[in-house]
Amino acid sequence: MTNTSLPFTNVGISQIGFYIPQSYVEINELANARGIIPEKLTNGLGLRKMAVCKADESMDVLIANALEDLWKNAAKEGDDLDAFFKGIDRIYLGTESAMDGAKPTATYALASLAKRYDFDASHLDLLDMTFACVGEVDALQNCIDYVRLNPGRRCVVVAADVAKYDLHSGGEYTQGAGAIACLIEDNPAFVDYASIIGVDTKADFDFYKPYLKYGKRELAEELSALLSLTDEAREKLNTWLNPTQSPNDGKGNEGATNGLGTIPGEYFPVLRKEPVYNGAYSNACYRDRMDSALGRFLEKSGADLQNFDGWVFHLPFCYQGRKIAVNFWYDRIWKVNSGLQQTMPELGEAPKADTKEFGLWLKGLSKTGDYQNFVREKIEPGEWLSAELGNMYTASIFFSLMGFFAQSTSDKLDILQLGYGSGSKSKVMAARLLGTAKDREMLRRRFQHALDKRQKLSIDEYERIHASY
Repeated sequence: MTNTSLPFTNVGISQIGFYIPQSYVEINELANARGIIPEKLTNGLGLRKMAVCKADESMDVLIANALEDLWKNAAKEGDDLDAFFKGIDRIYLGTESAMDGAKPTATYALASLAKRYDFDASHLDLLDMTFACVGEVDALQNCIDYVRLNPGRRCVVVAADVAKYDLHSGGEYTQGAGAIACLIEDNPAFVDYASIIGVDTKADFDFYKPYLKYGKRELAEELSALLSLTDEAREKLNTWLNPTQSPNDGKGNEGATNGLGTIPGEYFPVLRKEPVYNGAYSNACYRDRMDSALGRFLEKSGADLQNFDGWVFHLPFCYQGRKIAVNFWYDRIWKVNSGLQQTMPELGEAPKADTKEFGLWLKGLSKTGDYQNFVREKIEPGEWLSAELGNMYTASIFFSLMGFFAQSTSDKLDILQLGYGSGSKSKVMAARLLGTAKDREMLRRRFQHALDKRQKLSIDEYERIHASY
């Protein structure tokens, strides 16, 4: 089924490369270790396994591995990495797991790849784009526009993240990691994109990673009291914490600190990988931003929502999309389809929106056969990799899209792509899945091979890795 009114650009994804961590935790085992009924996570949230990065799987390595995989699957026969990159103008990275406050993480990834291969990437335009989990959609939109203006040119969009939460927290079981690199060009082989995008943005604080600072004076006083330090020892501690000289590594690099006692200033700056977040508030922001962005997309495009063959979401956990989609399905499909309403008389009239009663009524609607059929046909194919890998922040929606592509049985499907990033912004766009049956089968086998060769971790092993990563 296609939306003939949508202005597809004939620009999109022709091939992908990806990398998933080589280790995982069974969600059942994590649930038991945390005193959670396993079915609440498996049946309730759709979780099965959670990807875990080891020390040698840093962000630059994840990205470099995805780029290497893209080269091996997209390059012309006989092209080395140097020849492949010569045909690329830019590599734009969407991530919220940056390795540097100024230098793009994409440059670290190219440096990591350069340790394996001899190639020249000096012509490449490298850039990181960050807006929580939707930065990769920003990068995609930017690169599509570039190719539209420069026919015949090619870009690579990379989405990569490590989702890390505190042990024993409510977000722990929604961790995960992965990287995916998409080759963007005209006359795409896999996915074509329409030019119309619906956007909704609001300055929410549902999830964020603030720069923290801890005063040295306060720290010295606390340590002195805790350790019962003498006045002389306290003075030595204060002197050590407050260096008088600018840090310098002796190799011409000023500002290069080496231990706590070399950090200048009155406080220690701290940036944690683990976010500050409010789960219930974040779910509400996800729903509201996506609902408004979807409305703007439909208004601008004139597309019929019922004509989309699939809906793919950013998935903080596997079933998030289907849980949120019932709101849109009710408002934009069920309410305008009298036939659907007649099949569910037992539900009765819907209560007033934004009430507890309406929430319970909507939950009942989500359990009906009609909605479950909708989920099975149009959402479930995009959940496959999320169940196996967990949350991958920016990479989640691309793994959802390409997982749907790998499992599809048709060579032309119109997909609604609903992105979200906390903080908060949603972007809704239309993607047309192309490709041959052979393309889909090969990608499905690549994904399955990567999943099958992973190593299972015990909970003790996982916790030791978590403490040091």
